[in-house]
Amino acid sequence: MSPDGIDRRTVLRAAIGGALTLRNGASRAEDKPPEYVIGLVGQGPVGDAMREGALLAVEVINQAGGLAGRKLRLRAETLNPADKEIRAQAIKISGALMKEKDLIAVIGHDEMSDALPAAIAYRRRNVLFIAPTITISDLSRHGLENVFATIPDNTDIATQTARLAFDIGLRRAVVLRDRSMEALEIGLAFRDEAAVLGITIINERSFRAETANARDVLAGLQGLRVDHLLIATPLDLAVRLVRQAGAMGLGLTSVLPQFTDPDALRPQLAKINGRILLPVLRNRVSPSIVQANWAKSFETRFQKQASDWAMQGADAVGLLAHAIGRSGTVDADELISLLRLELAYTGIGGRISFRRNGRIYTRLLAFASVRPDEVVYYMPGA
Repeated sequence: MSPDGIDRRTVLRAAIGGALTLRNGASRAEDKPPEYVIGLVGQGPVGDAMREGALLAVEVINQAGGLAGRKLRLRAETLNPADKEIRAQAIKISGALMKEKDLIAVIGHDEMSDALPAAIAYRRRNVLFIAPTITISDLSRHGLENVFATIPDNTDIATQTARLAFDIGLRRAVVLRDRSMEALEIGLAFRDEAAVLGITIINERSFRAETANARDVLAGLQGLRVDHLLIATPLDLAVRLVRQAGAMGLGLTSVLPQFTDPDALRPQLAKINGRILLPVLRNRVSPSIVQANWAKSFETRFQKQASDWAMQGADAVGLLAHAIGRSGTVDADELISLLRLELAYTGIGGRISFRRNGRIYTRLLAFASVRPDEVVYYMPGA
């Protein structure tokens, strides 16, 4: 593994002087072959981070000679989250990407509203679609063989969160969730694992996220003997609930089963007693050697710290390069078969291999304990 988190053996095996002839046809050696195109679609800070991580990975591969003598080109497209017609945007952008003759895969589409229609369009063109950010399991339930999710789903996240809560001695919970499908998945999975472990769910409340009043959601909890809140709702409302719980003197641990930047969360917790626990994709205090080297390369390239979403973008490109190097082809059907049935890739964030539905096998998460003055990382069971 190189300092940049890309498997050099994969790159070199695929790039040996352009000698490898792809089974779908290769240019003559004397001609300059066209670039393979990887599309990337994102929105907001998450999309920007994925793009930077993917771009760094593409640059490393190209510096090593590309794949089969052909360079990679990243074509990044941005969805406008202010435009409510996300679905229409996604369809338009996916159509534009598929006009690229040498498009081999698309990475991104941060939310189900744009990911599902785009995934259907990519399947019709037989283009691989890698989803590094979508945790809702519905993406993997439509029989789209070209879809590969490289992030744990809500069931995995909630199950590991329950184990973490039990490991640190939490035993009595109140579940607060909005009425979205995503929050329902989290609540059900947490409740199931809590029952196995011996955590008692004292109370469960659901509400409409867009109209919820933090005081009303928490009303009456002062009289319950509980030690933590599981809060499954968008981050802005979750933070309001944490603040309100502090103002009411509840003194509870708040568990947020969603991926959030712990350092960005800290300033929002000023003057709040207690802590927030949340899952993360890497331990920033004690990273692996590969992660530390990659983070250093990222900071050198972009003059800022890398986020977990940048790592997800880089690993998506690394996974593609590894699969192409193993198969010797960019034929989508062969790559799909390899990814679903055989391939295991160790990227910056750890091992990536897939179930038959295209969802990543369980990946052990780290957790961050966030207080206004510190962030502490640890693993369940450690």
